[in-house]
Amino acid sequence: MPTQPEADESAAPARSRLPLAAGVVVALVALGVALRMNFEPHEVVGWLAARRAIVNENLVVAVAAYAAFYVAYAALCLPLIWIVSVAGGLLFGPWIGFPLVAVSSAAGATAAMLASRYLLRDAVAAMFPGFVEKTNRGIARDGARWVFASRLIPVVPFFAVNLAVGLTQMPALVFAAASFLGALPLALLFVISGAQFATIERPSDVLSLPVVAALVALAAAPFAPKLLRGRRARESQ
Repeated sequence: MPTQPEADESAAPARSRLPLAAGVVVALVALGVALRMNFEPHEVVGWLAARRAIVNENLVVAVAAYAAFYVAYAALCLPLIWIVSVAGGLLFGPWIGFPLVAVSSAAGATAAMLASRYLLRDAVAAMFPGFVEKTNRGIARDGARWVFASRLIPVVPFFAVNLAVGLTQMPALVFAAASFLGALPLALLFVISGAQFATIERPSDVLSLPVVAALVALAAAPFAPKLLRGRRARESQ
């Protein structure tokens, strides 16, 4: 049984890390606000491009730092997440950037979902009552296919899906897998675009009409067997 002084000493390192953790959160929030209000996306991408040499010289550390940043950024539901995805392609190229963005995106989405489920349930229910209800109906009807489709349709808010699914009964591993698979096409688009950063100034430069149409078709694909079964059932009646 530790004495009181020993207990205080063991708690001291944990307390000393609290300001650092708070500082990281504040910095991330500040970056999100700055990206939204003070900087043009093209300027941010250009600034990152000038640091590719540093990334190449410290690849392992850079990958770990980028993944941690992406997960925290997505988990905090900060704006302009697409810029972080483009930065992955710009800094690491398609071969490293694509899996890195896809995995980080799914991990951040799952962290946000779990935070909504266990920490922010009442706040999320009050903030997005209509969307939460639609999500509940979609999950009850189609399960993981609903999450998969939502990742493929750019008009569906990334952060809203994460938060709303937290109020459903969907298992975290199922949500993570559906988010990962559904995010692959967009992750690939943004990473490849990041490698050609000079032409990217806004999401519409990546998401042209044919690309959006292809994503919508891909999003509908998981529902095709169910629709066909329903049609055959009606025809047999």
